Amino acid sequence: MIDIRGVTIRYPNRSIAIPRDLSVPAAGCFLIAGDNGCGKSSLVRAVLRLHDDFGGKIEIDGKDNRSMSRTGIARKVSYLPQVTPVEPSVVISEFVLQGLYAQEGITDASALLKETAAGLGIDKFLQRDYLELSGGERQLCRIARALIAPCAYSFLDEGDAFLSRKNRARFYDYIERISDDRAVVLVTHAPADVPKRFETLLEIYEG
Repeated sequence: MIDIRGVTIRYPNRSIAIPRDLSVPAAGCFLIAGDNGCGKSSLVRAVLRLHDDFGGKIEIDGKDNRSMSRTGIARKVSYLPQVTPVEPSVVISEFVLQGLYAQEGITDASALLKETAAGLGIDKFLQRDYLELSGGERQLCRIARALIAPCAYSFLDEGDAFLSRKNRARFYDYIERISDDRAVVLVTHAPADVPKRFETLLEIYEG
Protein backbone atom coordinates (compact mmCIF):
# COMPACT_ATOMS: atom_id res chain seq x y z
CA MET A 1 0.00 0.00 0.00
CA ILE A 2 1.09 3.57 -0.67
CA ASP A 3 0.02 5.92 2.14
CA ILE A 4 -0.02 9.69 1.57
CA ARG A 5 -0.52 11.79 4.69
CA GLY A 6 -0.67 15.57 5.08
CA VAL A 7 1.27 16.28 1.90
CA THR A 8 2.02 19.78 0.65
CA ILE A 9 4.05 20.16 -2.54
CA ARG A 10 6.40 23.14 -2.38
CA TYR A 11 7.64 25.24 -5.28
CA PRO A 12 9.67 28.48 -5.14
CA ASN A 13 6.62 30.71 -5.69
CA ARG A 14 3.74 28.63 -4.35
CA SER A 15 2.70 25.54 -2.43
CA ILE A 16 0.04 22.98 -3.30
CA ALA A 17 -1.74 21.32 -0.37
CA ILE A 18 -3.20 17.93 -1.22
CA PRO A 19 -6.74 18.28 0.17
CA ARG A 20 -6.91 14.96 1.99
CA ASP A 21 -4.96 11.85 2.90
CA LEU A 22 -5.23 8.80 0.69
CA SER A 23 -4.02 5.24 0.34
CA VAL A 24 -3.33 3.30 -2.84
CA PRO A 25 -4.16 -0.39 -2.34
CA ALA A 26 -1.89 -3.11 -3.70
CA ALA A 27 -4.20 -4.03 -6.58
CA GLY A 28 -7.01 -2.53 -8.63
CA CYS A 29 -7.87 0.29 -11.06
CA PHE A 30 -7.88 3.79 -9.60
CA LEU A 31 -8.20 7.47 -10.50
CA ILE A 32 -6.63 10.70 -9.34
CA ALA A 33 -8.76 13.37 -11.01
CA GLY A 34 -8.89 17.13 -11.15
CA ASP A 35 -8.26 20.36 -12.99
CA ASN A 36 -5.05 21.19 -14.78
CA GLY A 37 -2.47 22.76 -12.50
CA CYS A 38 -4.05 21.62 -9.22
CA GLY A 39 -1.26 19.26 -8.16
CA LYS A 40 -2.14 15.82 -9.55
CA SER A 41 1.12 15.35 -11.43
CA SER A 42 3.09 17.02 -8.65
CA LEU A 43 1.74 14.50 -6.15
CA VAL A 44 2.79 11.57 -8.32
CA ARG A 45 6.25 13.07 -8.80
CA ALA A 46 6.53 13.42 -5.01
CA VAL A 47 5.67 9.73 -4.57
CA LEU A 48 8.50 8.87 -6.96
CA ARG A 49 10.81 11.47 -5.40
CA LEU A 50 11.18 13.16 -8.77
CA HIS A 51 10.08 16.23 -6.82
CA ASP A 52 11.65 16.17 -3.37
CA ASP A 53 10.44 19.41 -1.82
CA PHE A 54 7.27 18.42 -0.01
CA GLY A 55 5.87 18.34 3.49
CA GLY A 56 3.98 15.48 5.06
CA LYS A 57 4.68 11.79 4.69
CA ILE A 58 4.58 9.28 1.85
CA GLU A 59 5.10 5.60 2.63
CA ILE A 60 5.50 2.82 0.08
CA ASP A 61 4.74 -0.58 1.59
CA GLY A 62 5.38 0.86 5.04
CA LYS A 63 8.67 2.55 4.17
CA ASP A 64 9.14 6.33 4.10
CA ASN A 65 9.91 7.18 0.49
CA ARG A 66 12.50 9.75 1.62
CA SER A 67 14.57 6.83 2.90
CA MET A 68 14.42 5.09 -0.48
CA SER A 69 16.56 5.77 -3.53
CA ARG A 70 14.82 6.71 -6.75
CA THR A 71 15.94 3.42 -8.24
CA GLY A 72 14.57 1.57 -5.22
CA ILE A 73 11.23 3.32 -5.69
CA ALA A 74 11.28 2.51 -9.42
CA ARG A 75 11.52 -1.19 -8.59
CA LYS A 76 8.13 -0.89 -6.90
CA VAL A 77 6.47 1.97 -8.78
CA SER A 78 6.40 2.51 -12.55
CA TYR A 79 5.45 5.80 -14.14
CA LEU A 80 4.19 7.24 -17.40
CA PRO A 81 4.80 11.01 -17.29
CA GLN A 82 2.38 13.39 -18.91
CA VAL A 83 5.19 15.16 -20.76
CA THR A 84 8.03 13.16 -22.25
CA PRO A 85 11.25 14.62 -23.67
CA VAL A 86 11.90 14.15 -27.37
CA GLU A 87 12.78 10.51 -27.92
CA PRO A 88 15.71 9.49 -30.13
CA SER A 89 15.54 7.06 -33.00
CA VAL A 90 15.15 3.63 -31.37
CA VAL A 91 13.62 0.28 -32.29
CA ILE A 92 10.34 -0.20 -30.40
CA SER A 93 11.37 -3.50 -28.79
CA GLU A 94 14.39 -1.76 -27.23
CA PHE A 95 12.27 1.25 -26.28
CA VAL A 96 9.74 -0.86 -24.36
CA LEU A 97 12.46 -2.92 -22.66
CA GLN A 98 13.85 0.31 -21.17
CA GLY A 99 10.99 -0.03 -18.67
CA LEU A 100 12.91 -2.84 -16.97
CA TYR A 101 15.96 -0.69 -16.17
CA ALA A 102 15.41 -0.65 -12.40
CA GLN A 103 14.44 -4.29 -12.01
CA GLU A 104 16.66 -7.01 -10.60
CA GLY A 105 16.63 -10.71 -11.39
CA ILE A 106 14.52 -10.45 -14.54
CA THR A 107 15.08 -13.67 -16.49
CA ASP A 108 12.09 -13.51 -18.82
CA ALA A 109 12.40 -10.08 -20.45
CA SER A 110 11.45 -11.47 -23.86
CA ALA A 111 8.29 -13.03 -22.44
CA LEU A 112 7.36 -9.80 -20.66
CA LEU A 113 7.88 -7.88 -23.89
CA LYS A 114 5.76 -10.30 -25.88
CA GLU A 115 2.92 -10.29 -23.33
CA THR A 116 2.84 -6.51 -22.90
CA ALA A 117 3.10 -5.79 -26.62
CA ALA A 118 0.31 -8.22 -27.45
CA GLY A 119 -1.92 -6.84 -24.70
CA LEU A 120 -1.61 -3.29 -25.99
CA GLY A 121 -1.62 -4.22 -29.67
CA ILE A 122 1.89 -2.99 -30.47
CA ASP A 123 3.39 -6.38 -31.34
CA LYS A 124 3.29 -5.40 -35.01
CA PHE A 125 5.47 -2.35 -34.25
CA LEU A 126 8.28 -4.05 -32.35
CA GLN A 127 10.81 -3.92 -35.19
CA ARG A 128 9.91 -0.42 -36.32
CA ASP A 129 11.53 2.84 -35.30
CA TYR A 130 9.81 5.00 -32.68
CA LEU A 131 10.09 8.06 -34.91
CA GLU A 132 8.11 6.34 -37.69
CA LEU A 133 4.98 5.98 -35.57
CA SER A 134 1.98 8.26 -35.16
CA GLY A 135 1.30 10.10 -31.91
CA GLY A 136 -1.24 7.50 -30.76
CA GLU A 137 1.06 4.61 -31.66
CA ARG A 138 3.91 6.24 -29.75
CA GLN A 139 1.63 6.67 -26.73
CA LEU A 140 0.82 2.95 -26.74
CA CYS A 141 4.55 2.20 -26.79
CA ARG A 142 5.13 4.61 -23.90
CA ILE A 143 2.36 2.87 -21.95
CA ALA A 144 3.98 -0.50 -22.68
CA ARG A 145 7.31 0.82 -21.40
CA ALA A 146 5.61 1.95 -18.18
CA LEU A 147 3.78 -1.36 -17.66
CA ILE A 148 6.30 -4.01 -18.76
CA ALA A 149 7.99 -4.21 -15.36
CA PRO A 150 6.23 -6.36 -12.72
CA CYS A 151 5.89 -3.42 -10.33
CA ALA A 152 3.37 -3.34 -7.51
CA TYR A 153 2.13 0.13 -8.52
CA SER A 154 1.87 1.98 -11.83
CA PHE A 155 0.97 5.66 -12.24
CA LEU A 156 -0.14 6.73 -15.72
CA ASP A 157 -0.41 10.50 -16.09
CA GLU A 158 -3.01 11.22 -18.80
CA GLY A 159 -2.35 7.70 -20.07
CA ASP A 160 -5.17 7.72 -22.61
CA ALA A 161 -3.98 10.91 -24.33
CA PHE A 162 -3.70 10.72 -28.14
CA LEU A 163 -5.44 7.34 -28.31
CA SER A 164 -8.19 6.55 -30.79
CA ARG A 165 -11.47 5.16 -29.47
CA LYS A 166 -10.38 1.64 -30.43
CA ASN A 167 -6.99 1.93 -28.76
CA ARG A 168 -8.48 3.62 -25.70
CA ALA A 169 -10.78 0.61 -25.24
CA ARG A 170 -7.81 -1.75 -25.63
CA PHE A 171 -5.82 0.31 -23.13
CA TYR A 172 -8.56 0.15 -20.48
CA ASP A 173 -9.16 -3.57 -21.05
CA TYR A 174 -5.47 -4.30 -20.62
CA ILE A 175 -5.29 -2.31 -17.40
CA GLU A 176 -8.25 -4.24 -16.03
CA ARG A 177 -6.52 -7.54 -16.87
CA ILE A 178 -3.28 -6.68 -15.11
CA SER A 179 -4.88 -4.95 -12.11
CA ASP A 180 -5.42 -8.22 -10.25
CA ASP A 181 -1.67 -8.21 -9.55
CA ARG A 182 -0.90 -4.51 -9.28
CA ALA A 183 -2.44 -1.13 -8.63
CA VAL A 184 -2.84 1.01 -11.73
CA VAL A 185 -3.55 4.68 -11.02
CA LEU A 186 -4.68 6.86 -13.91
CA VAL A 187 -4.17 10.59 -13.45
CA THR A 188 -6.73 12.53 -15.48
CA HIS A 189 -8.52 15.85 -15.91
CA ALA A 190 -11.43 14.08 -17.63
CA PRO A 191 -12.77 11.41 -15.25
CA ALA A 192 -16.09 11.22 -17.12
CA ASP A 193 -14.23 9.60 -20.02
CA VAL A 194 -12.85 6.80 -17.83
CA PRO A 195 -14.74 3.51 -17.33
CA LYS A 196 -16.84 3.25 -14.16
CA ARG A 197 -14.74 0.35 -12.87
CA PHE A 198 -11.97 2.81 -11.92
CA GLU A 199 -12.29 3.83 -8.28
CA THR A 200 -11.60 7.49 -7.56
CA LEU A 201 -8.94 7.91 -4.85
CA LEU A 202 -8.66 11.69 -4.96
CA GLU A 203 -10.23 14.68 -6.70
CA ILE A 204 -8.46 18.05 -6.76
CA TYR A 205 -10.29 21.08 -8.11
CA GLU A 206 -9.73 24.81 -7.83
CA GLY A 207 -12.04 26.66 -5.52
